[in-house]
Amino acid sequence: MTSWVVRAGRYGTDEGLNLRKNLASIRWDDFPERLNMLNRDDLREHLAQTYPHEAEGCLRNWLSQLYSFGNEICKGDVIIMPFKNQQAIAVGRVIKPYSFESALISADNRTPLYHIIGVEWRVNDLLRADLSDETLKQLNRPPTVFKVNAHAEECIIDAALKRGIII
Repeated sequence: MTSWVVRAGRYGTDEGLNLRKNLASIRWDDFPERLNMLNRDDLREHLAQTYPHEAEGCLRNWLSQLYSFGNEICKGDVIIMPFKNQQAIAVGRVIKPYSFESALISADNRTPLYHIIGVEWRVNDLLRADLSDETLKQLNRPPTVFKVNAHAEECIIDAALKRGIII
């Protein structure tokens, strides 16, 4: 099992939608291709062509996030969705790995949510105050999609267990 942070939009716009629809989604409307159909090199090339003026470091960062979301997050992995404007997080298990959805629209009805993962949310109100400072630092990292370290994973699972919730 691996644990991943997947944010729900820059301003948390899709947090409620993700909870209601039992999914984790990423907005990448400039990228309406199936992520799991591309190898790293093809994805890198597509990013370079789509964003020719972006710095190499930025493109590497995006490559890592997109590739992870489409190819590395597996059934049974843990998804952590930190809420943007609340002192809580949601935690769930992946029940359906990456899929491409052409009809799902973001909560603000402006952006297609092409890239989704099915999630069974186990808790949606785990308080940040119940987590260690090290775990909070991990959750506050800026990427939209990233793997959390073992300490943060353990801390989050323990906090849920203390409330009687098995992740």
